Amino acid sequence: MDQLDRSLLQLMMEIGFLATGYGLFDDAEKIFTGLKQVCPESCSPSIGLAFSKMSKGNMEEAIVLLESELENQEKGKDAELVRAYLALALKLAGRSERAKSLAEELIKEGTQESAVNMAKAILEEV
Repeated sequence: MDQLDRSLLQLMMEIGFLATGYGLFDDAEKIFTGLKQVCPESCSPSIGLAFSKMSKGNMEEAIVLLESELENQEKGKDAELVRAYLALALKLAGRSERAKSLAEELIKEGTQESAVNMAKAILEEV
C-alpha cells in the first residue's frame, strides 16, 4: 500500500460506511470507488462498495462485484472476508442454499475470525 497509508485507508473506509449508514449511497460509492483506484490490491474498498449496494437493495450488483473481487484475490484472509460478504449478499438476495454452502465452507476452512464469525451468524439466519 504505497500510495495510501493503511490508517488513512481505514479512516476513509469508516467515512464510507458512515455515509452508507446515513443513506448517502452515492457519496459512499464514490469514496469506495476512489479507494479501489488508489489501492487496487486491497479488497476492503470492494467490500465497502458491495455493502453500500446491499444497503440500498441492489443485491445482484453486490454479488457480481464480490464474485469479481474473489476472482482477483488469492486464497487468504482477505478472500475469506470477501466470501463472508458474498454469503451475506446471497442470503439477502434469497439464494439461501448457496449462501449456506459458502458459509459452511468458510467456517470449516476459514482462519480469519471476523469472516468465520460472520459466516456463523449467516448460518443462524438461513
